[in-house]
Amino acid sequence: MLEIVGIRLQNIDYLYLLALVPLTVFLWKIALRRKDRLRTELFEGNLQQLRARRSYYLSLMGTETFKYLGLTLILVALVLALSQPQIETERVIEERAGVDAVILLDLSFSMLAEDIVPSRLQKAKDVIQEFIIRKRPEDRISLVSFSETSLILSYLTRDPENLLFYLDYMEPNYGTNIGRALKSGLRVFEREDEMRPRVNESNGDTVTNRIMVLISDGEDHGRELKEAVKASASADIRIYCIGIGSRRAVPIPIGVKENGMRLYLQDETGSRVQTQFSQSTLKGIADDTSARFYRAFVGFEMERAFQDIILKERELVDFKIVRYFQDVYYFLLMGSLGLFLFLLTLDRQ
Repeated sequence: MLEIVGIRLQNIDYLYLLALVPLTVFLWKIALRRKDRLRTELFEGNLQQLRARRSYYLSLMGTETFKYLGLTLILVALVLALSQPQIETERVIEERAGVDAVILLDLSFSMLAEDIVPSRLQKAKDVIQEFIIRKRPEDRISLVSFSETSLILSYLTRDPENLLFYLDYMEPNYGTNIGRALKSGLRVFEREDEMRPRVNESNGDTVTNRIMVLISDGEDHGRELKEAVKASASADIRIYCIGIGSRRAVPIPIGVKENGMRLYLQDETGSRVQTQFSQSTLKGIADDTSARFYRAFVGFEMERAFQDIILKERELVDFKIVRYFQDVYYFLLMGSLGLFLFLLTLDRQ
């Protein structure tokens, strides 16, 4: 390896091939002289015809000289490409603090509605799974499921496998009590404070932002919501809400009969229960905690919502300049190819 003023060659052994360049120049000079001699001898007995053709031959000789020079440059470029040249460059990287996020997932039967393919619940689980797999190492995630009651499946952890294990075992149930879910989220942070008190920001250390991400179709049948939202706002915990569901009312599938017919949730009269997305509850929660409400009509909006939420909450800590060497051999290869194609057009003139 050879490094000179910000340029590095990974395989310098190939540079010995440059010894072929003087030999190549010598050979094409001989070839040009032989061609010139042959053309002169061809018209030696006819001076008038020789003079008439001289300007044409001079032009032809110039073209051939350019062609041989081009082939020599291609040879040099290919040898340099084999040596794998790299140039030193730098990039400014933002250093951001991690985020502690409690994900609250609605497991009520209404989340089984199939207005979002394959269902509201399955789409939400798929997006959460993708987010957990791609999360940054410094981010800690907690999972809380809720229906009529709530359950803390996992406290804050950086281990994706632990989170994915619990995600696979989430099953729907009756009722929806968002307030109880928020209280469970607050208990996650309270337990964290008991185990590891937060670092004092006045000492110059970064305090990790704490948030909740609520995924639901907006229906709420509990009586604890206002109290839970007020407690979250007092604790300076923002609750980002992602509403999932289409605008229309849809039935709720709960199974399949032995003959293959679908079973739908029914009321006391035997009529199918219809569910419809409700926005006002979720938007109110987000507004009251200085967060933001996101709407998912077909499901893919949830992915953008997760990215936007986490990016907003990662505090900028510092800038770091990273210097590295970048390969540039492909520029030599592309230039050689372009010059070779151009030389082919000269042969046709």
